[in-house]
Amino acid sequence: MTGDERNNNRKNAASASESSLLFEIRLIDQKMTELDKNLNEIYSLLDIKLGGDEVKRVLELKSMLDESAKRTSDIGKDIGKISQSLQETNEKLAHLESENSRLNSEVRKSEKEIEAVRKYILNAGPTIYDLTGITGASALIITSILIFSDRWDVVRAWYYPMVFGIALAIAAIVALKSQRNIKKRLVEQVK
Repeated sequence: MTGDERNNNRKNAASASESSLLFEIRLIDQKMTELDKNLNEIYSLLDIKLGGDEVKRVLELKSMLDESAKRTSDIGKDIGKISQSLQETNEKLAHLESENSRLNSEVRKSEKEIEAVRKYILNAGPTIYDLTGITGASALIITSILIFSDRWDVVRAWYYPMVFGIALAIAAIVALKSQRNIKKRLVEQVK
């Protein structure tokens, strides 16, 4: 069940309970009005048939009944306020749940990006620079061997630095291409 479905269910439940409460309050008000009319008729009949003590007692009962009717009406108003507050709270909760879902998806996306960058740093990054290092180290070793074997003619020859310059350029190009390919794969993993 998604967040939107939960929000709709809550709204429907709140609306149903609110409308049923309002319906019951209206029924109580109608019954109270009818009872008040009936009591007024009874008072008029009692006033004619009974003496003063019974009328006082009936009037006390009527005032108690009026007081309870007022309390019922106040309770109905309070229920209306509470149901309105509940509806506002449900709307805020729905908004917070949608915001939470959005933030969770952003967090998951960020975690994927971080994981891809971590893999890149741990796995692919050093191997690119190792290739250029190996090429430079091999040029240094070969030059050292040539100098040690007293082959200065090869070291001073015009083609020797050019061969290692080309080798270093090729190593740099391969390193840049592989780095670009790794970045492409990294971007694809993030998507």
